[in-house]
Amino acid sequence: MLDKRKNNGGHSTKGVAGRKPKVKEEQANTLFCSALKLIYGTDKDDEAKINFIIELAKSQRGQIFIAEHLFGKAPQVIESDNPLFQIPIVSFGNKS
Repeated sequence: MLDKRKNNGGHSTKGVAGRKPKVKEEQANTLFCSALKLIYGTDKDDEAKINFIIELAKSQRGQIFIAEHLFGKAPQVIESDNPLFQIPIVSFGNKS
């Protein structure tokens, strides 16, 4: 419903709000891949990433992180004394 006012769609700051540009995302990916290749002594991006995942999977928190990204987070439930008032918290995060 329009009420003929300007800018009544919420506050946003130009250049700050929203998703980062794809170029910035690719630059960050390149930087991290370069660092991983130095750490694991390899010239191949995929080999460095695999070594990083193997190291990550050695800790329980790393295993949880990997599982959440592969399968999505499990729904969280707020416990209550009254079972009629249990409220599920649904997260719509990335499942990539």
